[in-house]
Amino acid sequence: MILLATTNKGKIKEFKEMLGEEIEVVVPEKKIDVVESGKTYEENALIKAKAYFEVYKMPTVAEDSGLEVRGLGWKPGVFSNRFFGEGLSDREKCLRLLDMLKDRDDEERIARFVCCIAYFDGKTHRFFKGDVFGYIIKEMKGEGGFGYDPVFFHPDFGGTFAEIGEKKNLVSHRRRALEKLKAFLKGS
Repeated sequence: MILLATTNKGKIKEFKEMLGEEIEVVVPEKKIDVVESGKTYEENALIKAKAYFEVYKMPTVAEDSGLEVRGLGWKPGVFSNRFFGEGLSDREKCLRLLDMLKDRDDEERIARFVCCIAYFDGKTHRFFKGDVFGYIIKEMKGEGGFGYDPVFFHPDFGGTFAEIGEKKNLVSHRRRALEKLKAFLKGS
């Protein structure tokens, strides 16, 4: 049994689906305000895992993820959620990203999602990373997913993460990190 340090419904759904019934995922009753002051995915994920562990006193996993775009110097990265300012909807963030890239060529639109999961049990910590490459299309497409999914095109499936539905979970950055976490949890 592990505590998942998030109240994000999209992430909770993906974690539970990908970890399966073999690993019980507990969701916190309330969100804990954590200042993500790290400069890397690892630092931010561990900050969150430790904060939730202190409250719930059980093995905890937390993740930090982001979108990195070649034409933006691989930004927004760890600042993906707040790169365009606080309080914006996912749609507003996507539209601002598209505006930044409106005159960019295909090479500059190459992008990757990165996910780092931190595990903390009060004594030790471990990190599990995954990434997936694609590119940023020129307009939002699809109704599914969350975050930047409507603008992130995955060439193998011929659609954005918001369009391809459950297929996203076969190739996503979170899936790749979760597979490593699951192997670790099953072995410990």
